[in-house]
Amino acid sequence: MFGLRQVDGEVFGPGNDVYLALDEFDNDEEEEEACEVCGSSSSKRGNTILECSTCLRGFHLRCLEPRLKAVPDGDWLCADCNAGRVPPPPNKLVTRWQKLLYGKEQLALVHVLGCVRGKAPNGTEEDQLLVRYYILPQETHTGRLSSHGARELFLGCKTFVEPAHAAVGRAYVHHPQHFEEREEEGNDVFLCAYEYDEDWKRFKLRKQRGADGGEYEDACPTTPMLAGLSRGRDDYSSEADDSEDGSEGGEDDYRPDYGARGKAAAGKRRRGHGQLPAALAAAAGRFAGLGAAELGQQQQQLEQRDAFARLHASMSLACVPASLPCRQEERGRLQGFVRRALHEDGGILYICGVPGTGKTALVKEVLAGVREEARAAGTQFASINCLQLPSPQHVFSRLWEKLSGQHMGPARARDALMQLFGVGAGAGSSRRRYSTIIVLDEIDMLMTKDQAVLYQLFDWPSQPGSRLAIIGISNTHDLDQRVLPRIASRLDQAKLAFAPYAVAQLVAIVQDRLESSGVAGAVEQAAVEIACRKVAAETGDVRRALEMLRRAVEIARQQHLADLAVAERAANSIASLVDLTPPSLGVLQHCLVRLAGVRLLLSDGVHVKAHVALNVDKDDLALAVKDDARLARLQSLL
Repeated sequence: MFGLRQVDGEVFGPGNDVYLALDEFDNDEEEEEACEVCGSSSSKRGNTILECSTCLRGFHLRCLEPRLKAVPDGDWLCADCNAGRVPPPPNKLVTRWQKLLYGKEQLALVHVLGCVRGKAPNGTEEDQLLVRYYILPQETHTGRLSSHGARELFLGCKTFVEPAHAAVGRAYVHHPQHFEEREEEGNDVFLCAYEYDEDWKRFKLRKQRGADGGEYEDACPTTPMLAGLSRGRDDYSSEADDSEDGSEGGEDDYRPDYGARGKAAAGKRRRGHGQLPAALAAAAGRFAGLGAAELGQQQQQLEQRDAFARLHASMSLACVPASLPCRQEERGRLQGFVRRALHEDGGILYICGVPGTGKTALVKEVLAGVREEARAAGTQFASINCLQLPSPQHVFSRLWEKLSGQHMGPARARDALMQLFGVGAGAGSSRRRYSTIIVLDEIDMLMTKDQAVLYQLFDWPSQPGSRLAIIGISNTHDLDQRVLPRIASRLDQAKLAFAPYAVAQLVAIVQDRLESSGVAGAVEQAAVEIACRKVAAETGDVRRALEMLRRAVEIARQQHLADLAVAERAANSIASLVDLTPPSLGVLQHCLVRLAGVRLLLSDGVHVKAHVALNVDKDDLALAVKDDARLARLQSLL
């Protein structure tokens, strides 16, 4: 299913980057880069083409004014870039990297996740690629900024299926730290430091995998279902995909987007807009670090899990339910705040409660539920866990990095955010074009001596035209009492308190998990109630109740395996008496029931630890079996 493909004599496969042909691409033989002055691509001795470090246009050394005798050391800028003028695009687009950066819908650059054999939209069999598109800076909501590199790209978060024959050549994308070290790879080299979520208009630092920084750990939630790509497009239902973190999903629900790109697609071909069902995203963590060839084996192992494994997984903290039970009132208030933030001027919502009461989980659920509405409204979203910040001031750096894809120090980032949300944010218009929702988890960590960080953050939503909504999540109920009055006044009317779970609520949550995992009734009701009553009497933390039951499942599984070992030894012992192959546990239990039914055996049950005794005299038994040659050994033992 997974394999390597070849294009232009180069082999590529999962983990590589390739050019993909679009509508207007003419796959003629690639020429060398041409000079912007004379138009010639000839590079005779002493007349090398010199490339501008900013606009990437090429110039012969002898065509420059004044002429250069040798290639200068370090970066070199053309006359337009050196004067600060916006340079025009190259006169002739002859190379693939030029057509990618300057051509209009001619070439795209994609990161390959998998190679499969499947059906095309027209029903024919073809090789297909599972890919993620690289995005040019000018295609993001920020546009191209002066801080963006000439060859800088962003990796999109959506996943598409494209025909393999649309690939026209290899390219190489590296982390900025290693970009300069890859000169031997030619001009088809680019840099990428961030992923870009087009729906939420946010950036995420792209993680590296490997000491040399040449490879990355893809954050795309696609790998569990690559096997489903072998099915044709017509095999999938016409129902819409579940939204991210949706209520249901599985291999049968997977319908990858057949991006309308490549030479084989009919009509106009443009980048598609579909993505994987979000229910698959929750399973992506189980496949982190696996190579493409290992995914199929891992998926088979997951499908073969026994009842104990499914029960154990349902109690795991990583198993996020589709809908959080017992928080209907809090869900209603949170949904109302988020919808007002999408279409109005935002505000502040302070969520407090002890750990394990579902604060963060409910926020994620509500945001996932309004994803399509937020996409239509053009809303921007960012989430920060303040516990991971080096200092409270670094919240400005992290926030600006997520919103703009630029890394700045705390002071510069605060000034940039001030221009975006602070005084004058709505200058020139009544308000900003789109709203922004920011979630700050563990907001207690932003407390400072003068509380300037909290005041600055909570002051921006009140500025006219800012269209900023901040959701602060705290594990204490008294944050509004510990801050200065100027901050407390903003939190008084925006407080949403999560009370600790009661016994009935904990029981409902556990039963909901069991039912959604298909193991309802596997745990006795009394055991569930005992664990929930113990937790409710102390903290009301649902995570502790789940951990207790998960540990109980582990102990029960160990006992079950021990019982199976006892039964196996008993079967081997009995079989040795009659020289037969050891029967299975089911066969032993069946024989026990039949012999006990005719009163030949006495037993206190049919389980593997049942006590069994003969109910007839040994001499009578020996007389009954003496004529059966198969039981000769049993007769000798009697």
